[in-house]
Amino acid sequence: MSGLTGFLVMLCMLQYSDAAAVIFTGPAGVAGSPGVYTATVNVVETSVETATLFTVTATPDTTTFAFTDNGNPDSIATITDGVVKLAASKTLDKETKSSYTFTITGTNAPESSTLTVTLTVTNKLEFAKTSYAVCVADGTVEGTVIGTYTVVDAVSGTDTVTYSNAPATDLIVDAATGVLKVATGKTLTSATTGGYITIITADQTGTNAAASADGTTEVKVTVGGCSGTGASVTGWTEAPFTLTNGQGTATITGSVTIKVAENIVPGDTLFSAVAAGAISYTITSGNTGSVMQISAAGVVTLAAGKSLDFETTPSYTLVITATGASGSPGVANLTVNIKNVLEFGKTQYDVCMADGSTADTTVGTYTVKDNTGGATVTYAITSGNTNSDFTFTAAGELKVSTGKTLAQKTTEQYTVVLAATESGSPAVADLGSTTVSITVGTCGCSAVAATLGLTLLAVVVAVSA
Repeated sequence: MSGLTGFLVMLCMLQYSDAAAVIFTGPAGVAGSPGVYTATVNVVETSVETATLFTVTATPDTTTFAFTDNGNPDSIATITDGVVKLAASKTLDKETKSSYTFTITGTNAPESSTLTVTLTVTNKLEFAKTSYAVCVADGTVEGTVIGTYTVVDAVSGTDTVTYSNAPATDLIVDAATGVLKVATGKTLTSATTGGYITIITADQTGTNAAASADGTTEVKVTVGGCSGTGASVTGWTEAPFTLTNGQGTATITGSVTIKVAENIVPGDTLFSAVAAGAISYTITSGNTGSVMQISAAGVVTLAAGKSLDFETTPSYTLVITATGASGSPGVANLTVNIKNVLEFGKTQYDVCMADGSTADTTVGTYTVKDNTGGATVTYAITSGNTNSDFTFTAAGELKVSTGKTLAQKTTEQYTVVLAATESGSPAVADLGSTTVSITVGTCGCSAVAATLGLTLLAVVVAVSA
């Protein structure tokens, strides 16, 4: 160890010699000893952005917290002052993913400890939609079915779900079936009441009751003034579908012809299901995780806070019910196939390369993890390769190009976009991409030592002068 380096090490030791060890004290039930801790938490599935998932605490109170590089799976959360919250546009959905493992570093320089938190997502009973709108004819009599409203995520053979509604004066829901009807002795008239709003609650009372939270949905019923009063649903616009049964009728079976890419975002349209004579639409079953919603015009979109994942759910089998003002409804039994999009390990990587890195120096290896078996994957740089300073090989290795040397004074920052495509047979996945942000300079601990060394040298020069 050189004299200057040894002096710098001693200086750091003296500066931090009184630092206290980091001891994690939360979440509740945290276990371990300085250096390594573990904890478990249970959180009810939610799509509410910024919902608090759990809170991390530690002593001393000057401890700061951050996720490790791979400690925030799917970038599902944020952490600020120890409070871990659901990130924007993210959702906890038990049917899609039932647990997450977070790794958090608590730092009181130079001391640090690591906390591993296993989060289990617990079930909340979910209807296909959070709100329904129905119009019924003026003079609708007792016993008339308004609609059937049941949850989509009860566990068959384990969960026993019962339904109730409030208010329940003129409309009543069957506790076992979720069928909402006009109550006995009642007639719905626009002259008396132009509309109703009732909240239906699903309560899980079976052997798995402790694992499922209650779920609710709102049903808005308008009386009179319905477009197409007296009409039944007579058929569907069939162009978006490949049908196997029921062509030209009110009940059809088939699939949506065009596959839906898994990387669409909330609000994007998957397809449209339009029926002649319909005034409202409901996805009555098959909407696993409530990822889709359907508008009054029959447009099916990705619901807020939801996402599609080919590896988890490659297809959905939906039952869509189209309701007329009165008369018979229409039913579309549709398979929706999800299309794979090639995915790198992360959507963005941050890399520091030493100033003066020469040809063939490896930046990193970036490959997709979900390519189709039998297909050939081709890698390419699509943008950000200033002066062609980098090469992306067939094996997914990004490196400094032949004849090139990275120079901080010339180009300090690169934002390189990498792409992966499939070819051959079968080639069923869409193109995937990731971004590698490359900083050229002095990296890591050597940067700190260099800075301290220059500072010390300046002090020595000044004293000598």
